[in-house]
Amino acid sequence: MFFAAAQEFDWSKLNLGWIPLAWTGLCLLFWVIIQCRIVGKTGNSPWLGILWSLPVLGFFFQVWLVLADWPATRTNRRKSTAKPKRRKK
Repeated sequence: MFFAAAQEFDWSKLNLGWIPLAWTGLCLLFWVIIQCRIVGKTGNSPWLGILWSLPVLGFFFQVWLVLADWPATRTNRRKSTAKPKRRKK
């Protein structure tokens, strides 16, 4: 059989150095900055964007973000429901 004779690849001989680790770190940092800015634009604390990076908490955070009453829209709603002042004749 072909598969029985195949040898496993030795990953220890593939020496990539620090470049993939640095690239992964930069991509992760860029992603977290984007998430913090998105959460900040909703009117919440930008630090909540770090929650978005965590696998299980990120899912529940997105559900909460969709269903929550955003502070940014809450202030606009207050302005639009205010009764106009009556003019004195």
